[in-house]
Amino acid sequence: MVKYQDTAAYKKATDEQQRHCDALEKEIRQREADKIQREAWRLDAIDRARAQLAPSVGVTGPPRRRGAPPKYPWEEMEAKTYLLMGYHGPFSADDPVWDAQARLEEKLLKFCYDKTRREPSIGSLRTHLKPWL
Repeated sequence: MVKYQDTAAYKKATDEQQRHCDALEKEIRQREADKIQREAWRLDAIDRARAQLAPSVGVTGPPRRRGAPPKYPWEEMEAKTYLLMGYHGPFSADDPVWDAQARLEEKLLKFCYDKTRREPSIGSLRTHLKPWL
């Protein structure tokens, strides 16, 4: 007696079922891959939209000045310091015109007075002058 499992019809049916299972598994894998791709596109679109709406992290506009404006033209005095130091060179005990930092301070106080009709205190001037030298 011949068993059904040994017949060509059974083998054909089994092969068809296997092909059908393989096709279903392939379709499931493809759908999962498509779902992952769509999610990646969605997240990418969200990131692009956020980048357009929000400023970049750590990047801000120019700092806003707060408080009262400075009483003295410190930026101009800094430029004047560089100009004078470039012209006279470093302080030298041999040069009576440019023998100490005090000569520079005198010239800056005169410059400030000519500009604003007032002078900063010597302590305030020295505080600003220190990083310029």
